[in-house]
Amino acid sequence: MIGYSELESKARLIYDKVEHTEVCSIGFWFLNGSVDENNEQKGYAHFIEHILFKGTKNKTTSEIARCFDRIGSNFNAFTEKETTCFYCTFPSKHIEYAINLLSEIIFSPLFEKSEIKKEKNVIISEIHEYEELPDENSYDLFLEKMWHPYSLGYKITGEIKDIKKIKQESLFNFYLDKYTPEKLIIAISGNFDVNKITDLLNKTLPIKNNPDAYDKDLTPYLPKRIKPESKYSFDYYYNPIKQIHINTGIAFPTPTEMKSYYVFLFFSTLIGESMSSRLFQKLREENGLCHSIYSYRSIFTGVSMWNIYANTMPDIYHDFMTKLNAELSNLFLNKFNTPEIEDARTHLEGGIILSQEDMELRMKRLARHYIFNGKSYNFEESTAMLNSVSLDDIYDFIGKNIVNKKFNTLIYGNTNKINCKEYDIMIKG
Repeated sequence: MIGYSELESKARLIYDKVEHTEVCSIGFWFLNGSVDENNEQKGYAHFIEHILFKGTKNKTTSEIARCFDRIGSNFNAFTEKETTCFYCTFPSKHIEYAINLLSEIIFSPLFEKSEIKKEKNVIISEIHEYEELPDENSYDLFLEKMWHPYSLGYKITGEIKDIKKIKQESLFNFYLDKYTPEKLIIAISGNFDVNKITDLLNKTLPIKNNPDAYDKDLTPYLPKRIKPESKYSFDYYYNPIKQIHINTGIAFPTPTEMKSYYVFLFFSTLIGESMSSRLFQKLREENGLCHSIYSYRSIFTGVSMWNIYANTMPDIYHDFMTKLNAELSNLFLNKFNTPEIEDARTHLEGGIILSQEDMELRMKRLARHYIFNGKSYNFEESTAMLNSVSLDDIYDFIGKNIVNKKFNTLIYGNTNKINCKEYDIMIKG
């Protein structure tokens, strides 16, 4: 059973009560991420994700860790372009303990200078780690080229120079401005008493008077964001490694209805999000032109992206690019057939069914639906929307958003070993 309520703090509670489990998962989702930073705040959201676990008024860093371990929980946090989430999955009997602990960490942090100094080294090490992973580093460069100068192209971690210059006061002021209850969605899935949860959250969350944070239909507060405009680029980036890494993709307006979300999912699954997808079968299995290839979706406020990632070898790079372009170009000539459509449908339906047993996945799904559409959908509603997607829907989506538009592309690797010519990658109508 999915339900909603507004808490006294103006935070939104979305809950999915599941009777047959002894597990709960709760996430505190703030509607702020790296896109909400200005040029002087790069990396702040991600840094705050780290520093909130570094001590409260009542607990040290090590005591926080022991508190989570004591109840056998899985706790973590992540920062995205538009959200920051702190979450915990735990035995249901410890729900009061977990909520009190998360609330204390998030709303009573110390921001001690000594901890900020130590965490700078941790995050700089994290940045170096990503820079040594060619798939991660090439993706960051791809986004930077595509979206510069908009904050959508910023690295979520920030650059090393950004981390080194962070000051306690400016970081704390960013926290005070962004991490407030009216910008918070709390999602919970599992076995719990709704009234008890509501009372507990009303007691633990701070109250700030901001009556305009939400409108009457429970639509969540969203930061005012400038809609970014992508610029076309086809770039080569030299790195003396053995493989060539390809990132290519296109941006278009974010779908406004939930069914459109499922059409987008269906399309990407057919092209590259499964082992039986066209790109995996044609470029890897039939032609042996790459080791990894897949497509993926990114949905933001006002703009979405559909991207393809692959890696290959320098001596077959041009064969790969030619074949990739051919597969995309012929999408309207060689249309999806009925077996492909039905296989994708049952593949996606199976994923929905399997996710029902995982409370953490249910919690994240609950929150992402609500952030995207102002409503969370149960499994029956989701399956019905999935089953309503037709071949015409898919090709209407392609025609409206993707056809005859050149993809942005970044080629990353030992470019000295290849002829660096430009390819007009696109789906032709």
